[in-house]
Amino acid sequence: MRKSSFKDIFLCLFIVFLFFAFAEIGLRFVKFGVNKFGGYFRFGCFQWAADKYKVPIERQDPCLFWRCQEGNIFRGKEYPLVKSENTFRVICLGDSTTQGYMMQPMVIAYDQTYPYYLEKILKNHSPSVNFEVINAGCGGYSSFQGVQYLKIELLRLNPDLLIVWFGQNDLRSAIMYRDAQQRMLNNKLQQLESFFNRSRFYQFYRQALFYISSLFSKDKRRVSPEEFYNNLKEMQMLAQSRGARVIFITPVSKLNSRIVSLEDEGLADYLKAFYDLRKEDAAVLDLASFFKQKAEGAKYFFDYCHPNPEGNRLIAESIYSALVDNRILQRGKSEISKN
Repeated sequence: MRKSSFKDIFLCLFIVFLFFAFAEIGLRFVKFGVNKFGGYFRFGCFQWAADKYKVPIERQDPCLFWRCQEGNIFRGKEYPLVKSENTFRVICLGDSTTQGYMMQPMVIAYDQTYPYYLEKILKNHSPSVNFEVINAGCGGYSSFQGVQYLKIELLRLNPDLLIVWFGQNDLRSAIMYRDAQQRMLNNKLQQLESFFNRSRFYQFYRQALFYISSLFSKDKRRVSPEEFYNNLKEMQMLAQSRGARVIFITPVSKLNSRIVSLEDEGLADYLKAFYDLRKEDAAVLDLASFFKQKAEGAKYFFDYCHPNPEGNRLIAESIYSALVDNRILQRGKSEISKN
């Protein structure tokens, strides 16, 4: 009986081995494995990565998912950590629309971003004040990452004004996991994942798992509408706890050569977050309405959401008007309200 049982177990294991071996050979024969899905730290903005959609290991961050730039945290000027006297410090927090699109052929130079234009406008408004406008935008970031970024890096800079512009990445489809569900793998687990990723069968398994998951979660976005509101609200509360004023900017898109809002795109549940914030006396700049009022407003965008240099200049001017409307600045006067 024992010999028979041993033979049966051995036979079962051998059959399983043959199954995996033939599956691996077959998948390699048909050259499967070009696209690999599933797992943590996979985002649509990393479709160019060697391991498709996977954040490269050298850029991974346990809290922010990825760091935007090596060395210098921000794009453009470097400012001291300690704010000097007579300085009004503005932090522009957002995604690639703030950072300035940096993918060929639509590369925006630092001096073509809206934070750069805004600093020039503010200095013209009050030449006696030392304005510092920090570009804290990072391509691909969602509002979830924005909250973490604010906590980890930005609050210690003691801003007087925080400009928040998120939304385009929040509503993108999640790959397996929403932003709030992501978790960092330790080095050993990353090495184990890399080892298994050499197998075409493992890649097939991960892709099948991703496909099945997508069938049951067609509307699963990186950040849900409820999370979006909560993230914006948390950023507001964090900034106000340090005495900073906050202005929110609504997402704007170009579709078929016309400007559209979130509501036009059937995403009113995300736009509701801004309505609710406005009811709570938050300052909100509606960029979609602003560009709809412009003749040929779509011409100020490279693609569906990234403004070109002229578009960024207009955005800076609209932010300046919002600062005046919300009595943070007084038009024609050099006074600045920090309360």
